[in-house]
Amino acid sequence: MPSLRAFTFFVSVMFAAAILSASGCGGGSSGPSLTPVSGKVSVGGKLLTRGSVSFRPDTARGNKDLSEPFGEIGPDGAYKLHTGKRLGAPLGKYVVLVAATEDVDPNKPSDTPKSLVPLKYSDPDMPILQLDVVENPKPGHYDLDLPK
Repeated sequence: MPSLRAFTFFVSVMFAAAILSASGCGGGSSGPSLTPVSGKVSVGGKLLTRGSVSFRPDTARGNKDLSEPFGEIGPDGAYKLHTGKRLGAPLGKYVVLVAATEDVDPNKPSDTPKSLVPLKYSDPDMPILQLDVVENPKPGHYDLDLPK
């Protein structure tokens, strides 16, 4: 069931972020050199006001890094990537996953929340978005405008 897969991915990303934060993974200045990565996320030209963005190393295109930078989408549609507790992401080629759902209906807590993005953008088994994290990106390089 695709909507369950997207919800499971979203929960997994949030769980991983909580574990990394709690364990102190990525804290301090140790680890790979990071470059700032920020952008805006929209669906069909309309800014997304919640959700998460996950960059996963694209091993098929040569990125052997083990880091999985992630960021939360704010009410203004903006996100900033973090690797562990550190701001930024290692240079390299990535597949990008975006997940966002409506709030859970308190009257129907067992229902799967509706996805706010087409499920193909949050399916880790079939990633379709690719981005390169580079040293000097052009303005808007990390903006994600997802067609409906």
